[in-house]
Amino acid sequence: MALCISGRIRFDQVIVQLRDGTVEKYQVGVMATNEKQVSSGIMDAFVESIVTNTPPSISGEEGLKSLAVILAAFESQDSKKVVSLS
Repeated sequence: MALCISGRIRFDQVIVQLRDGTVEKYQVGVMATNEKQVSSGIMDAFVESIVTNTPPSISGEEGLKSLAVILAAFESQDSKKVVSLS
């Protein structure tokens, strides 16, 4: 859910509607923006996997799934409709 406070949009909650109709709500922590960079540790872990020649803790396939969820959330916000992930 996006909240607009003083002309700035703040995302503090993700609402997920499951296929069985149940709804789950998740609080979102600090998010990085172009104006304010926040370390999540993901890039550090990625660089560490390159330096140590070990598999990354998050695979490309899992990253792609996460991206699909994020893009669906943006689409849902814009369309004000439930967006299904196949």
